[in-house]
Amino acid sequence: MKNNKSNLHFCCAQALAKAFWGILFCTFGAIGCSASGGAAVYNDSSTTIPPGAGGTTASPPVTTGGTSGVGGATSTATATGGSVATGGAGGSGGGGTMTGGSGGAASPTGGAPGTGGRSSVTGGIASGSGGSSSTAGTTAPDAGRTGGTTTISNGSGGIAAATGGNGGTTSTGGAGGVTGSGGSSGTGGSSSDAPILSVCPNCKAIFDGTSLSGWIQVPAASWSIVAGAMHSLGPARGFIYTTNTYGDFRFIFTSRLVTDPANHLPCVLFWGDSPTKDALTAIQIQPPNGYMWDYRTTSPTANQSPDRYETRFSHPAMVDTQWSQCEMLANRAAGTMRFACCQLTGTAPCKAAEVVDFKDPTAGLVAPLALQVHNAGMIEEFKDLYVESPVADPTTLLTTK
Repeated sequence: MKNNKSNLHFCCAQALAKAFWGILFCTFGAIGCSASGGAAVYNDSSTTIPPGAGGTTASPPVTTGGTSGVGGATSTATATGGSVATGGAGGSGGGGTMTGGSGGAASPTGGAPGTGGRSSVTGGIASGSGGSSSTAGTTAPDAGRTGGTTTISNGSGGIAAATGGNGGTTSTGGAGGVTGSGGSSGTGGSSSDAPILSVCPNCKAIFDGTSLSGWIQVPAASWSIVAGAMHSLGPARGFIYTTNTYGDFRFIFTSRLVTDPANHLPCVLFWGDSPTKDALTAIQIQPPNGYMWDYRTTSPTANQSPDRYETRFSHPAMVDTQWSQCEMLANRAAGTMRFACCQLTGTAPCKAAEVVDFKDPTAGLVAPLALQVHNAGMIEEFKDLYVESPVADPTTLLTTK
């Protein structure tokens, strides 16, 4: 009995095992995966399963021959020279043919050559070596089971990197500019390092030698610039005055008469009360010999020479048609103006002699400085115009030292 029972148990187990394996072989024998085209095909070729996107692994393995994944996409090429990215791995999936991703594309050529001017940098750094062979496609799970055979090919190696760019041509530096010769003074222009500044270090130029900026003409367009000097055109009686005003001042300038049919002399106006009135209703001084006129309307010497307010000094004779350097030193509170000039025989400064002192305690005003054209047809020139205001030393004529 015991043996019969054991035999019975053995027989039953054997029968069940045969039945189980029979069903299993029937199931897997009926359906197999084909390796053609990456799509799963029933063994009887009656039904086709389209390939799955992205090589997704079938999970869990299907008994109907899971769809095969397509190969992984080729990785994007690197933007600069350097190692090429590894090719995308082949997608996994239940049986079916899959191709590994191809190697990364070749990197671009080396950097562009340096531009000219400075020596260009050496040629663009050589791009990296050819892309590494892409990783072989991973064998899909469930491969090799009964049914269609799974084939996986390795990705092809990356294309060799391009040669680095050629070095930029070394450009020759621009030739140094030719050393210009010092500008000629012509008949006299204002100098950026005027010698007069060695005499008056606090003086500031009020004429730049190239424009009439900072000056107002009455009438308009009655002055120009010739060879670095302010040049009157003589269309009518008038003047040109500064946009700045001065009470206490030291005014150093160079002047000459070019021509005048009336035989008058160049004129400077100071302490005038109105630029809209004739001669600014100011006091006039005539370089280089220091004759004066009073255009004030309420002065005891109105419209005549202010002799009573003058102290005159003997001095060397000076020709008014030649360049002369002059200095005016004015003190508004005291109503004084001292005047000194010298004839230029070379470059300024020359040593001046005091010509005249003017003193009227009622005369001092804050007003523009002006250059006067006494009458139509008068041509005069001024250059190297400098002003010190306020005055560091109001008691000393600097050009007489």
